[in-house]
Amino acid sequence: MLVFPIKSSYASHVYPAEDSWVEAEFPNGNHGSETSLRVKSDSRTRRSYLKFDLNAIPDGKSITSVKLYLYCTYKDKYSSVEIYVHETSDNWDEGSITWNNAPAVDSLITSILVNGTGQYYCWDITPYGQTQYSGDKILSIVVKLLLDDPAQDNPNLARYFASKEYDSTAKDPYLEVIYEDTPPTATSRASM
Repeated sequence: MLVFPIKSSYASHVYPAEDSWVEAEFPNGNHGSETSLRVKSDSRTRRSYLKFDLNAIPDGKSITSVKLYLYCTYKDKYSSVEIYVHETSDNWDEGSITWNNAPAVDSLITSILVNGTGQYYCWDITPYGQTQYSGDKILSIVVKLLLDDPAQDNPNLARYFASKEYDSTAKDPYLEVIYEDTPPTATSRASM
């Protein structure tokens, strides 16, 4: 007879340890204490950085889902804009990050369409979250538009999201992490 353990599934909200946005027009400016995370294209390109500490998830778990939630607080005149989430390194902090010293934008994780304000939007970043949990447990991302090179004549698109400094914690950015106990292998018992 094979005996399989019962899986237990858990959900946890992980809030950012650090968040900020950077701007090409003012490349030495820091925005780590501001209440918004800004994403914009044109000569004033803006990108938002978020860092999450996955040590809030107990060791030895199996991560089944990681989703990023951002609450939209401002939109431009366009009804729908695609917002991209990329990997980045962890060597930054919200009190000193600027356009000039921000870590590079690395591989694309995913993108979704963001429409109006006053609601959360969700990006599924599960594979990246699993990798970061298995590594140093620090997960950093960049939120940006596709065409955001400030040297190019890009369309003037923008979306702003609530940061962790926003006046209502009900609108804070967060990761929803679903995880399970790591199942041991099935054991065999002799039948009686």
